[in-house]
Amino acid sequence: MLDLADQDDNGEHVYKYYVDTIAAYTRKIGDQNFGRLAGASLLDALIRAWDNHKILIYWMQKIFCYLDRYHVKNKQVVPLFQAGLDIFRDEIYNKIKDNLATAVIQQTQKEREGEFIDRGRVKSVL
Repeated sequence: MLDLADQDDNGEHVYKYYVDTIAAYTRKIGDQNFGRLAGASLLDALIRAWDNHKILIYWMQKIFCYLDRYHVKNKQVVPLFQAGLDIFRDEIYNKIKDNLATAVIQQTQKEREGEFIDRGRVKSVL
């Protein structure tokens, strides 16, 4: 029955469109926001981008629920939500992870020196 629902196999084109659209948007956000940031501003930008990305892929998954129900199961490809998470990891996190580690270490060092830091910010990133 599932094979009949996807006879025209347009699901492959729609799935590719979904992945390409999410990747292009995430790449654009990464290029605009993370190139020149460091320290606490990097942490804030990452938290904001991550929250927005989760909302985006949640609603895109709801819009393209057909793909998750039929195409993903028939073609055994990565589910939409997981594909969105993978894109964020590849397009943003892997590119800034060294700077991110430095920013977290700087925040930890500031706290050790007696300065007040936003622990929630650091916890959100970790």
